[in-house]
Amino acid sequence: MNAVLNEIKKIMRIAGPIVTAQICIILMEVTDGVMSGILGPLELGALGTAGSFIYIVLLSIFGVQMVVSSVVARLNGAKDIASIGMFVQAMIVIGMVMGVPLMLYLNQAGTILEAVNVAPELIPLAEAYIYARQWGVPAIILFSGVRYFFEGIGKTGPIMTVLIVATLCNIPLNFFLMKTFGIGGIGYATAIVEWIMALGIVAITFSAKYRAYAVLSKLYRPTKAQYVSLLRLGLPSGVMRFVEVGVFALSGLILSTISAEQVAAHQIVLNIAALVFMFYLGTSAAMTSRIGYLIGNGASKAQQVFSIKVSLVGIVCVSSVLAFSIWIFMDKIPLLYSSDSSVIALCRVAFLWVIFLQVFDAVQAVIAGILTGYKDTFAPMIYTTIAHWGFGFVPGYMLAIIYGWGITGVWVGLCSGILVTMVCHVVRLRMILLR
Repeated sequence: MNAVLNEIKKIMRIAGPIVTAQICIILMEVTDGVMSGILGPLELGALGTAGSFIYIVLLSIFGVQMVVSSVVARLNGAKDIASIGMFVQAMIVIGMVMGVPLMLYLNQAGTILEAVNVAPELIPLAEAYIYARQWGVPAIILFSGVRYFFEGIGKTGPIMTVLIVATLCNIPLNFFLMKTFGIGGIGYATAIVEWIMALGIVAITFSAKYRAYAVLSKLYRPTKAQYVSLLRLGLPSGVMRFVEVGVFALSGLILSTISAEQVAAHQIVLNIAALVFMFYLGTSAAMTSRIGYLIGNGASKAQQVFSIKVSLVGIVCVSSVLAFSIWIFMDKIPLLYSSDSSVIALCRVAFLWVIFLQVFDAVQAVIAGILTGYKDTFAPMIYTTIAHWGFGFVPGYMLAIIYGWGITGVWVGLCSGILVTMVCHVVRLRMILLR
């Protein structure tokens, strides 16, 4: 029992601040949603459309960058502190290079949204938000690169501190800029907050506590081999994130072709689902760092398996409690965003599917982090793509559009993709542990 509690403490020491930080990110998005809801249901729908448009690519870049935490964890476990800064800087460069086509993509937002048949009344509002938001892209990529360094060394407190400050800044910035620029003001507020996050976390790397890692205080020249090794590990992870996020993002765009009420309800439910998912994502990131550290430190396979079992049992318990909590409050949550009766009714239907998938989503998220800790990203990329698109997006699109199920069809598809992904993750992890 003492061993179990000790392992829980080690995981939570990493996961706790990450979960808090991730919740802060979602709270900023919830704030944006509430503020846009004040402007009207069209603005709330436009925010959902714009968010889907941005995150489908931005989170793919994060997916590439996040693998550096596994590399850093192994180097930290092996006490090779001198090599950490070079890999972190290499990953920041990779992220910035990937950010260039993202900026070009965002500048064509209106044309692309029109091409995919988004409701015409949503396009100018979404375009205004995207234009404002794009100025924060370099900052959030820089923040992400440094953030994964802190996750890799298992010191996640700075991430939490920076994001708490950012969350507190987001509310007044939203309030004042929204008055002048409407929904565009919400985008400008987010961009400003992203620069606050980047500058804050960079400043912490120069503090005495982290100076020995020389993450940014010294300029390195990473070798071609180091870039290649990061890309070989990171690109499959980025594709996997694109596949996962892409399905959720496109589901919003699909509903945008039906009505503003459908996409507004989807945005509300997605905000809450994402908020809950942060608990699983934090544990996932912690397990990437934990497994990487154990391997770098020469821990036995039995120690690794023990840590994995503790994390999975724990996350099943947590996800069960969170599912029950959503069930209790699912009639009250939509009222924070909208008083539109049709939006509220649609939310209730979607929340039932969110409750159903909680345990499965939690398990698949944590195992994904464990697999990244083992530097296993290529095979998961293949089966995740098949699961989310073949078993998730296609059925969801058919049910939502062809059969007229709307938001219900979309969430049936999302649940199907997550279930298949979880089964594949379980099988893959078992294969790795039996090697």
